[in-house]
Amino acid sequence: MHPSYSLAIAGFFLSSALAKDQCRCTSDDSCWPSTKTWTALNSTIDGHLIRYTPPGAVCYKFHPNYDADACDSVINQWPESKFHSSDPASLHSEWSNAGCIPVYKNGTSIYGDPEAGERGCSNDVLPAYVVNATTTDHVVEALRFAAVKNIRLVIKNTGHAGDGRNLGSSSLSIWTHNLKGIELIENFNSTCPNSKDTPSPRMAATVGAGVQDGEMVETLAARNALAVSGTSNDVGVAGWSTGGGHGFATGHYGQGADNILEAEIVTPSGKVVIANECQNEDLYWAIRGGGGGTFGVITSLTVKAYPAPQMVMVAFDTSIKNHTSEDEWYQFIADAHALFPAMQDAGIHGYYTVEGPPSAEALTFSGSLMMFEASNKTYEDAIRPFAKLLRSSNATVAWSLNRLPVNNWQGLLKILPDIGSVSAGHSIRTSRLISRRTVIEKTDKFAAVYKKIGPTKKAPSNGLPNFSISGTLTISPKSVNNSLHPSWRNATVHLITGQAWTDSTNETEIRSMIHDMTYRKLGLLRDLDPVQGAYLNEASSIEPDWQSSFWGPNYARLREIKEKYDPDGLLWCPRCVGSEDWVQRQDEPDNASPRADGSPKYDKLQVYEGFACINCQFRTINLPLARRHQSNPPDDCCNSGARSAQSRRRRDLDPQFEYVYLQTWTTGSTRKYWIIKRGGSMVRQMDSPAVQAHLHGVLTREFNREHPPGVMAAPPAQSADMTAFSLQTPWLDRTGWDRTYSSRGRREVLTALTRTFISPGGRDYYIGHGQQCGLDEDFVSSGEDEDRIACLVRLVDVMMSRCEETARRTSRHMLCWLRSTQASTIYSKPFTLVQPTSSSKYRLLLKRCLAMILRIYRLPHDKRLQVTGLALNRKQLQFLNAIWNHGAFTDWAALEELAGRYKHSAGHAQAAVAGRGDCSQSANGEEEEEEEDESEEDDMQEEEEEDNAEDHSEEGEGGAHQQEEDRGFTTWLKDLGEITDDDEYDTEVEAGAAPGSPEELVELLFGLTLALATQPVVNGQPQTTVLVYFSGILGFSSSSGGSAFLPARSYTSNLSGLIYILRLVFLEYALPLKSYPTLDIERRPRGGQLERLQSIRRQYMVMESQSPMEELLSLRNYGQVIARTDTPPHLLRWSDNGQVVSLGDEISVSMSQFRRLPEHFIKEAATLCNEMMFAWDPAIDLANITDDMTNNKEGFSFVLHPRNKLDTAYLELVHRASRAHRNGLFRGSGWDWNAVF
Repeated sequence: MHPSYSLAIAGFFLSSALAKDQCRCTSDDSCWPSTKTWTALNSTIDGHLIRYTPPGAVCYKFHPNYDADACDSVINQWPESKFHSSDPASLHSEWSNAGCIPVYKNGTSIYGDPEAGERGCSNDVLPAYVVNATTTDHVVEALRFAAVKNIRLVIKNTGHAGDGRNLGSSSLSIWTHNLKGIELIENFNSTCPNSKDTPSPRMAATVGAGVQDGEMVETLAARNALAVSGTSNDVGVAGWSTGGGHGFATGHYGQGADNILEAEIVTPSGKVVIANECQNEDLYWAIRGGGGGTFGVITSLTVKAYPAPQMVMVAFDTSIKNHTSEDEWYQFIADAHALFPAMQDAGIHGYYTVEGPPSAEALTFSGSLMMFEASNKTYEDAIRPFAKLLRSSNATVAWSLNRLPVNNWQGLLKILPDIGSVSAGHSIRTSRLISRRTVIEKTDKFAAVYKKIGPTKKAPSNGLPNFSISGTLTISPKSVNNSLHPSWRNATVHLITGQAWTDSTNETEIRSMIHDMTYRKLGLLRDLDPVQGAYLNEASSIEPDWQSSFWGPNYARLREIKEKYDPDGLLWCPRCVGSEDWVQRQDEPDNASPRADGSPKYDKLQVYEGFACINCQFRTINLPLARRHQSNPPDDCCNSGARSAQSRRRRDLDPQFEYVYLQTWTTGSTRKYWIIKRGGSMVRQMDSPAVQAHLHGVLTREFNREHPPGVMAAPPAQSADMTAFSLQTPWLDRTGWDRTYSSRGRREVLTALTRTFISPGGRDYYIGHGQQCGLDEDFVSSGEDEDRIACLVRLVDVMMSRCEETARRTSRHMLCWLRSTQASTIYSKPFTLVQPTSSSKYRLLLKRCLAMILRIYRLPHDKRLQVTGLALNRKQLQFLNAIWNHGAFTDWAALEELAGRYKHSAGHAQAAVAGRGDCSQSANGEEEEEEEDESEEDDMQEEEEEDNAEDHSEEGEGGAHQQEEDRGFTTWLKDLGEITDDDEYDTEVEAGAAPGSPEELVELLFGLTLALATQPVVNGQPQTTVLVYFSGILGFSSSSGGSAFLPARSYTSNLSGLIYILRLVFLEYALPLKSYPTLDIERRPRGGQLERLQSIRRQYMVMESQSPMEELLSLRNYGQVIARTDTPPHLLRWSDNGQVVSLGDEISVSMSQFRRLPEHFIKEAATLCNEMMFAWDPAIDLANITDDMTNNKEGFSFVLHPRNKLDTAYLELVHRASRAHRNGLFRGSGWDWNAVF
């Protein structure tokens, strides 16, 4: 049973010499008012003072008020909340059971306690006197009396408060229940001292402080109007709305606190004030979300009113099928929640409950969904995703979705039960606001948590009721400047779960249930959504860290307002603003109840470094006692023994104990501790300030790495052109990609530049954001340009088909020389054409390269280097000018006809771009066939072995962005002349390639390809050439956003493709089957072919030629070596009988030993894992772990997969490592590198 409480300031427990007026007077104190004084107060308030006797007193035979008939009436009415609302002091829920529970004639309480009658009846936590206030003057006099007499004061209207804010032993209560009056005002004007500040008039309702929801709703509905209200008819309008308030209409019109326009308030000093947006604005802000009975006594409230709306409503019922597991059931519920945010945005709101046996035959999920001011079609469109989910879940659940006969607000009031009424009884509950982001992005985790806090498929074996959950979806995202917790604005559902018990439940079970509900279940909800809060009107009565949970960042301002209007703390209620300044106690300090965990440090009490068991309420400052508790836990300490049995090493305290700061009222073995909050945390740091500063820096860098700039101040980041040590590899060091392409933004742009399209259809192509590209506006290639580029890309097939035909008509001897990479050594096998699928893939590489430089060419000349990091030389620009302005583009039909004749069966067909940035093609080649002809792969390996020309040297960084000097044209281009944008292209061509013809355009395209293949290397830096720079783009463009560089094994096939293309191009250049009059390249001679080929080979195709192809060969050879590098194999030897396997002469394993190896390795792995995890054993279902083997993003692993929700688990491990007693990772003020490595 509840003990008798009085109220005292914490200093009372420090010294008995302190003055008595530091505590509120109780009925046992000499300062308590005499009967004469109470009589005088009664006269002052018109005879409205009540000396309170609990209603259950009529059931106790030895009580003066005993009346058997009246007792029967009380017992019958006791479960109804209306009975307690109409009583001057009786409270709802668990608080109604304190001190004087009705008993049957045999002395057993109505909840089964057989000793209740013998203990008798007392007021316990209920007030001694009650002022039945019917006027504002009564309230003023009560406040003044309580202040002068130093008496605890409480406020009650209906007592519908689960947090017990209306209770108070030896107190004076102001009962506002009879401050009635309801007035609907069509054009309400706020009371403003300056008429210029008065807001525009609007419809409003003014209600007295004692008006209940049902009364207001009924009165306004009769006049075809509504004001937002709760779900229970007997809840008080004032208390409901000042605490936040949710109800059937709040999703559409805003929470109860959002709808308050004005209030008449009596402050603790006895002054009557008006609070609205133009006077006492701070008080107005505080009462809209700060809770009732805290800043003053509200005597009347004006709230927004609205014309009664039209509406549509459905009811849904789902239940689990016999074969469905609880995991599947709660995943279904989580999937439903993932739909709710979009439904709420569309205007749908509602309520639901989740129940299980024995209150329901099976697990059920049922509720109602409504929409205001909407047509049937609008409603059907909005609810369609939910209906679709139900239909798709036929295998898992039985369901129904039925339209209710509700067309307007009045119709809703007729069919809805009073679902919020609270019966008296023993119970504990907890609640949490769950954000939109959580239900959408953490669906699996939400399902797992819901399962742990929700009802089970079978009824509990202990005979107690199953857990149930109610969900509130009537939450408005509209931002309003009031004191309501900001998390209301991004919440999608408010979850409440609870547990009840009877008087026959033993104390150990009750403590276990309370601890389980308050710390485990609430802890799960907090971990699910750490930044969210709780609804103070429906939260746990012992909510930890309640200041943050109820008000978040608004609490500091609420405290200031509380101190301004109530500096003496006259108005006090548990877990109300400012209540931490006071504490409830019993008659002796040794029996005083500890303060709530998470309370701020009390300066007059000593602070202890201690330990708190995470499985029960055990706290101590004695390490041996902590170890004793760990090794021999009491029965109510759940799950501690199993863990402690794993090991007895010092660090094993970590899984069961938090290291905390403690305070207590007294000393000695009977002391009771509470955990205080220091520096915003309830956990005591185990290391020095220097180490903690280091850890903070680590976490700050990790946070900033995962968040966009501006979210949080970050320490200086490492240079953008540097790669993390953990990612440095010989391959990356050889390619230099991390230096050449250091900017991720540029990598994304370069990737976009290389995409190709078959038929853009005149659509613009979005390449990159303006800021990302260093441009004043977004980088967009026009639809006209994209059509021209697509045409040129298709002509590549014409050009390459001509090159392949030349190869087919070339002798084997020449092809052997073509394949050789040595200047004076012929290769043993000839160059051969690859299979069509590989040819398609290789051609695509050339197409992507040409598409890239064509888009670069179309940039303003002064922006090309800035945007891409690549400079085009004059020769390339002249070809690009000639191609882009060619007359063949005036006859698209002829171009298409030519391209159609050489149409290649390529596997790179790509869809047209569907819009800005929308591309459904496989331009990166990642969807191309990866298979190649086996003989081709073998030949590549043989070639690499024979030429033996791996280049392991490092290249410097300089020159990547230098403008290359023009070296003039080679002899094959000497007649082309200096073609610029202002010059006309009038080169004389041979017959068959008439000026302006498509054939001439193809020859120019071949000339551009040769200009790329023969581009000189500047300053010894191959990456300054277009082909080598493009080949580097292939090293990251297959990853999302260019976020990862490819390993050698995945990349060298791209180099092989480029080398193949270059060999065909150089063969065509040296020994064309047909001449290129446009380029002044003659067809192959009948004699002297080798000399002509060798001049080209030695200059561009062999090792040490200082050309793009030489770099590609060197890089491919190096990459193939790296890809083949593996750990040397160990040679095992078997015995003759096949029963023993040996490694060398020292290790031998028999088959019988081998069969025991798995068990041994598992044990060793578990020990090692426990060591590396610092005894942290997170609850992870390995069966549900998901991986994505196709994701090659830098640093990705299954840990980062969004469905696994493990992306921040390593931060928890960092914390545990920093708090470990032994073998931690910190020493002094930084990392202990010996421990790290």
